[in-house]
Amino acid sequence: MSAFPLNEVLLLLALMMPNWNHDSLYMFEPKDIGLPTVTVFTKVVDDEWLIETAYAKRTFQKKSVEQMLDKTYSKISEEFLMHQFTEIESEGEKYQFSRLPGGDGGIHIKVNGNRTFDIYPKYSKYPLKMAMLKKDIPKVENHMKLYRLDNGNYPSKVKGNELLMSYYPELKDPWGRPYLYICDDSCRIISTGEDGKIGGDGVDRDIVIFSTKQ
Repeated sequence: MSAFPLNEVLLLLALMMPNWNHDSLYMFEPKDIGLPTVTVFTKVVDDEWLIETAYAKRTFQKKSVEQMLDKTYSKISEEFLMHQFTEIESEGEKYQFSRLPGGDGGIHIKVNGNRTFDIYPKYSKYPLKMAMLKKDIPKVENHMKLYRLDNGNYPSKVKGNELLMSYYPELKDPWGRPYLYICDDSCRIISTGEDGKIGGDGVDRDIVIFSTKQ
């Protein structure tokens, strides 16, 4: 599968999902700090798709990738149609598939056991949630930097949560909950995602909007 750029392969895999007939998809690659990297896939005509990242746009022909994948494509198609979300290995690349939690209908793809990608259809609420998070980041970053200038260091865990509540009582994450300030080897301000719990995947994944490691 390595003969094609990863984005093309991931889009092809996503389009094999049973009952997916979408003209636009959003793919997120989570990061340790900050918002996930976003790639947007939009159908131009029946076989041609536009791939947009923060840095570039390009189109590709879906059939050309299918032909390159050949037997691997047939194997993946069969397993997806049978609703068996499992793993595929080809040319040294391993792809693991699973459904994402929540009601947005997304899928989770792990590549070679380390890089992860969450893909959602256009009607998903998740892209809108990420746009809301993006607006809050500058407010939080500015306040934390000012606090450090005034006090010589970042606040403790207790003090940090008190500051968030007192300075920005109206500041809630896209799911309507206060942001959480946690400290261990570093201090971070996070949104705990849809489930409101630390950890999780997909819509439930924690998103770090500020870290003292930045």
